[in-house]
Amino acid sequence: MEHGKIIRTNIAELSKDERGFIRLKLLKTEADFDLTEAKNQFEAACFLSNKQPYKVLVDTREAFVSPDKEAGRSSLPHNCVTLKR
Repeated sequence: MEHGKIIRTNIAELSKDERGFIRLKLLKTEADFDLTEAKNQFEAACFLSNKQPYKVLVDTREAFVSPDKEAGRSSLPHNCVTLKR
């Protein structure tokens, strides 16, 4: 996948840079970082990486938000290969 595509979730923008890193930029918003948001970010990263292993750079310069309890304790797949979509 070429770099430059941006996927936006409720609290983040995800893109792939020229080195193959997934860049997750947290946005200034009032949206919740809940389980749905965590799943959306994971699925976006898997799409951008073509379900291959990837490294993530998290950009918190604009905002910083932590996941709620449910998202923090979730059992999301540990890799994109097990993603069912």
